Amino acid sequence: MIMRVALVACMLAGGSAAALADNDKLPAGAMTTAQITTQLQGQGFKVSKVETDDGQYKVKGMNAAGQKQKLKVNPTTGAVISTETDD
Repeated sequence: MIMRVALVACMLAGGSAAALADNDKLPAGAMTTAQITTQLQGQGFKVSKVETDDGQYKVKGMNAAGQKQKLKVNPTTGAVISTETDD
């Protein structure tokens, strides 16, 4: 819990550039990394990393069942486009 709060606080304080490993341009109206993180946490996903690639968010973390996963997320809607189990 403390780790999630620290991550969100860092992103809200302007640390979102550090959370983005890639500088791919997101479309106009894209959600922030903090918004994506909050939305996914609301769905039971524990976010460990958020970056951009090809105009999408790529998120690593753990689902509610405790499985490590990689997600591709639509940057404007926050909808999960694809899910892959991470080893």
